[in-house]
Amino acid sequence: MMAVITETVGDCELAHDGLLYQPANAFSSLAYLLVAVVLLLILRSADRSATAWAYAAVLALVGMSSADFHGPRSAVAQFSHDFMVVVLLAFAVLVPVIRLLRRTQALPGLSAPRIWAVAALLAVALVTWFLGRTDSTLCSPESLLQWHALWHTLSALTFGVWGLVLFARSPAESSRQAASDQTEVLQ
Repeated sequence: MMAVITETVGDCELAHDGLLYQPANAFSSLAYLLVAVVLLLILRSADRSATAWAYAAVLALVGMSSADFHGPRSAVAQFSHDFMVVVLLAFAVLVPVIRLLRRTQALPGLSAPRIWAVAALLAVALVTWFLGRTDSTLCSPESLLQWHALWHTLSALTFGVWGLVLFARSPAESSRQAASDQTEVLQ
């Protein structure tokens, strides 16, 4: 049985003595890794660019560094966690900006459903981030349900859908491509 440390570190969950400092937050960090893998599977036919692979890799590294920060807490856990989050945010913003500067399509996978999904996921994720702070009135350090763990899951999904906006074909373009492929097969 894990010994409970009677402190929290800003993410509400009660800290434990052992391999996983904050178990719920550590496990939920793996959502970033899972979303990165799913994103690559979805994109395998749409975009095999190095940039798409790098985005997925950064998303996976956010998950691993966050799992370290909330789990075993290596000597570099705090730095790697914070650094990878900054890299992911920069990547998510700079890819379309650089494309605009190059006068190429900034958001090739842009569609109304994807933008609404990003907006809704981000809004709910930010609410859970604030609710998951130790000073939140809804903070319950002993609870199995941790708001910060939900933040991990929702923000991972947000960055996953944003990855589709950045790297996938738009649904209309995918339909045109499928029709074109079908025409080629019939000829």
